[in-house]
Order: sequence, then structure tokens, then C-alpha cells
Amino acid sequence: MKKNYLLLLTFMALAYAGNLNAQAGNYSFSANAGSFMPISAGTDLNSVEADASISSAQPIGFNFVFDGATHTQFKMSSDGYISFNMTGFNQGFNNLDYAPASSRPLIAPLWDDLDGSASSSSSKASYLVSGTAPNRVLTGPVSSGTASIGISGVGSGASSFLSLTSTSIFPSVSNISETSNINTKPATGQVYVFTPPTCSAPSGLTASVITDSSATVSWSAPPQSWFYTYEYGLAGYTPGTGTTDSTKGLSASFSGFTSNTTYDFYIRTNCNLYDSSSFAGPFSFTTL
Repeated sequence: MKKNYLLLLTFMALAYAGNLNAQAGNYSFSANAGSFMPISAGTDLNSVEADASISSAQPIGFNFVFDGATHTQFKMSSDGYISFNMTGFNQGFNNLDYAPASSRPLIAPLWDDLDGSASSSSSKASYLVSGTAPNRVLTGPVSSGTASIGISGVGSGASSFLSLTSTSIFPSVSNISETSNINTKPATGQVYVFTPPTCSAPSGLTASVITDSSATVSWSAPPQSWFYTYEYGLAGYTPGTGTTDSTKGLSASFSGFTSNTTYDFYIRTNCNLYDSSSFAGPFSFTTL
């Protein structure tokens, strides 16, 4: 739905040490009251002051670790999100769960088909790096809209994103279903915090060598992995009731399936004896 709103994009991201590799859908979430101070200086991005536009690559000003990779540049969209993929084009309609790979990963303070209002004298798009390392903040000076708010990592589908369900004081989030019709902006000073887990779930699940009775599932490995525990069963089965096993490799092969049947697959990382990730999934595939 077309929206003609002045975009004053607000984006806060805290830099932290280390190389945490975490799928965006497995980040933890919290909300708290803070304070908002519009920036009075910074770098203007006049190219963003237009409908359905995205800036050229801009320096973050520090190393920002997100979804398992270190980023030093970003692109600001007049449609209410910031992308860390320098090859992508503007995506006008909010799509945290299945955004094109060329736009991921991204952070969406207020993602909708907004309008940068270049014709308005009050239109402004800018950013500013402030603070002292390692706690530095990149800020962009939102109105309202029917939008998505959350984060989206590489890959697509379940567990690749986190989506706020509302803009209440204590909203919930989902990594299964995106809420794309938020129509109330957050309270002034509202802060949403996304924190990567200490033990990250595998990502990038793919199925290959699929026959009428077998398949091989592969995944990408977080660097701190020890071994992986997986579970599978008929599509829609209740997790905890399927077939389970473990491996130290980055793939697993299965046989004995029924032809033309869909199966769900879940997997988690075991980082050590005391720390395991949440299960990523369901990832689904269908036999021939």
C-alpha cells in the first residue's frame, strides 16, 4: 500500500568485540524506554530524499558484527531499512522473511513503501557516528506507516529473521511469521535491542541428492561448533517426537523415506558440554 510520509530514519546499532556467528532469527530481543535526540549534524544523503531510493555505500565508522559477518558499510533506503549488502537494489515492500539475497542482511526500523518526500522543504536524510569505542552508535534522523520492524539475515524463511509483532512497550517477536502491517510508530525514546546468542545455530540449510527415498541435508557451521544434533520427521510433526541423531560434519544423509512426501528437519549447534543453540528449523524438503 502506497504511503506518502516524511522519512526520518532512526537506526541504532551497538558495536561489540568478537566474531559471533548467529543466524538473525536466533537473536534474543528486549525492549526498554530510552531517550531520542534528533541529530543536528552529520552526513547528508540527498539521494535518499526520494520515493523508492537507496543510497550508495556509506561507511559505518566501526566494525559492526551482524549475522555472523563483520560489516563496515551500509546502504540507507527511503523505504525504512538499512542494508549491509553492497550489491542490492531498493526493496519497496517489507519482506523480512523472504527479502532477496542481494538485500540481506538488513535492519528495518520501519520498513514499508515510504516516500522520501524530496519535494518537501522539511525532508532530510542524514547519519552520524557518535560515542566512544567500543560503544558507538550510527544514527539516522520516522513517521508512521503499515510496516515491518525487525532484522533479517542471510538465507530466507523461518529462523532467518526476527519480526516485532507490534510497537507496544513490551512487544513480542517471531522468527516464523512476519508482521507486516504495523500501523503505530513506537513511543518516543523506545529502544529495541537484538542480541546474538553465545552459541549460534547452523544456517544456510540446503537439501541435495534427493531421490524418491533419500536426501542429503547440508548447513553452514558457526566457528564455535563442537557437534550438531538434528531431528527430522513428516512435515508438521511435533519437535521432540521425530528421529534424532548427531554428527560432527556439515551434512547428513537419510534414507528409507516415502516417495513424493515432505519432511521437516531441525538442527542445533552444541558448542560445549554446557552450551547449545536453539534448534533452527523447520527446514523442509520433498522426495521425488
